[in-house]
Amino acid sequence: MTSLILNDRLNRPAYWMFICIFLGFRVGAVVLSEMGYTSDLLRHMDFILFFVASVMGARLRDFGWSAFWGWAGVALFSFVFPVGIIAILKPAILPNGWVDGPAGGYITLFDTLPFLALVTVVGLPPSDPDSKYRMPSRYNIVVSESTQQFARRWILPPLSIFRRRVNRSAYWAGLVFVFAVLFARAAAEGGNNGDTAWGLPLFVLAVAIAATLVAARLRDFGWSGFWGWSVIVGLSFVIPLAMFSLIGVDQMSSLPSYATSGPILLCLVMIIAVGIPRGNADANKYGPPFRWRKNKAVA
Repeated sequence: MTSLILNDRLNRPAYWMFICIFLGFRVGAVVLSEMGYTSDLLRHMDFILFFVASVMGARLRDFGWSAFWGWAGVALFSFVFPVGIIAILKPAILPNGWVDGPAGGYITLFDTLPFLALVTVVGLPPSDPDSKYRMPSRYNIVVSESTQQFARRWILPPLSIFRRRVNRSAYWAGLVFVFAVLFARAAAEGGNNGDTAWGLPLFVLAVAIAATLVAARLRDFGWSGFWGWSVIVGLSFVIPLAMFSLIGVDQMSSLPSYATSGPILLCLVMIIAVGIPRGNADANKYGPPFRWRKNKAVA
């Protein structure tokens, strides 16, 4: 582990293995603590972030960057921002360890979301064989040819939506499923007096599918799918969370309905508007247009 901290480099499979293990421990500790099986002290497990920063630094070395940026990012989002917000706002700390009031929203906005984004971005680039950090890690995972063939046949095709384009018919077919998920969420909350553990997960699932479809639809016009993800996720999560953090829950209830529901309505308009124009019938930089059924070769 010492070499991993100081000079090793990690490839992508090993990086994601370590990240899933470390973050899984922390999430598991929080869940067990909420269920009363473990002490509340175990739920924090901030020492896990030391190992997360270590593997993040090793991953950065794998494509030629200094490990300093991994350590700096973890320190900034996990310690500097939360401590600074608590020092400035001086909120009340609840018995379960959560921060009360707008400060909790600020910490989520400037800590949790950027930290998860940093973890994801570091794990995406391919390895650089000519990186100046030439020390290989004994933790690296070599993917066999049979495993690669299995992934190309069974795992990568369903994920191709993240890099391909869809036509209008496929787009609207996907949106039918999105609206079905949102209807299920509303029905679950209505049948449980507005309080259900499935409400937020179903909403996150609907937003993720909608953002994926919008991104794929934009590629059909020749645009980058990044704009679909950023607009849908921003209007659904980031802007509402920022409003709650800046204005406060109590004052939000006194605002007009169009102000509080504005971002969600704009998101809905974006989703509908993207599905109306006709796409490019020819191949573009994102590949050929989507086809429900592949054309058979003429003999």
